[in-house]
Amino acid sequence: MFNQLLDLTAGFAYSHYTDFGSFFYPGIDLGLDLAKRVKLYGNLGYTYRIPT
Repeated sequence: MFNQLLDLTAGFAYSHYTDFGSFFYPGIDLGLDLAKRVKLYGNLGYTYRIPT
C-alpha cells in the first residue's frame, strides 16, 4: 500500500568547468500522494554556483 503512495527518485549531475574544475551534484526527489489528484512533492540536493 505504501509503495503506491510514495515516489522516491535518486539522481545526480556532473559538470566540468575549465576554470573551476569538476563537480558532482547528488539529489533526491520525494512525492507522496495525499489524495487522487493531490501530491506533496519535495527535493533535496546539492548545487554549485560558479562565480560571476
